[in-house]
Amino acid sequence: MSNASFCRLRAGFRFLVPVLAFLLCGGLSEVSFKSSKITGFKGGDDAEEIEVTGHFAKPDGAGPFPAVVLLYACGGLKPHVTEDWPDLLTKKGYATFTVDTLGARNATNCLDLEDRDEHMTRDALGALDFLAKRADIDPRRIGAMGFSYGANVVNAMAMFDYRSAQKRRFRAGIAVYGRCKHYALPAFPLMEIIGDQDRAMVDCLEYRDVGAQVEVIKDAYHAFDQSQIRRMRVVAGDHNAIYSQEATEQAEKLALRFLETHLAK
Repeated sequence: MSNASFCRLRAGFRFLVPVLAFLLCGGLSEVSFKSSKITGFKGGDDAEEIEVTGHFAKPDGAGPFPAVVLLYACGGLKPHVTEDWPDLLTKKGYATFTVDTLGARNATNCLDLEDRDEHMTRDALGALDFLAKRADIDPRRIGAMGFSYGANVVNAMAMFDYRSAQKRRFRAGIAVYGRCKHYALPAFPLMEIIGDQDRAMVDCLEYRDVGAQVEVIKDAYHAFDQSQIRRMRVVAGDHNAIYSQEATEQAEKLALRFLETHLAK
């Protein structure tokens, strides 16, 4: 079995030995942390903090490194957030931390969860506080990058200025094929990356009016960076989805340029 195949299996079987996973999955290791209270949450915040798993990777060396918290789509741990984006980002000098919101709640799909955006927001902010305390991470340079479900959370954190229990906010955010339904001045630099064949594209264009950077990729559908989707199909949220290598490469260039501006320096 190839390393890549092992890592795909690992995404579906969380009981695999973490040390073996670390050796075969490009330096990805499992770390536990606590979800966070949400400072500024409009409905109040009395939820209990729970244990969550994050999948951590970093470049060679001692750091401290800038870091990107990766928030996955509705289907959970897939190769684009366990292999593709972590591999790209660590090669460019960023640590990555893929948050497993569904696994922490024994769910297989985000549609299984009530208040799913709130759950992932707590986990994202908990990951922010966790990373900020690590000696190998620069606490001033931690961003968030979300995909579909995760992108919705990035947008909400930016628009409502949600902060962690330790009053931290992300330094920058990237929302990839997300929903754009909140309109306010973002609390941190925000970029939308969306395909022109995605039905959320028109709404996301309006984010330019509130100061977000909006990048539209031609001939790209929902989930365009998910290489396991080789034929057009409908995914959660009734989105037409199919992988595009060309769109993925464009998104990678856009993301790296944005991170270079807001996190690398």
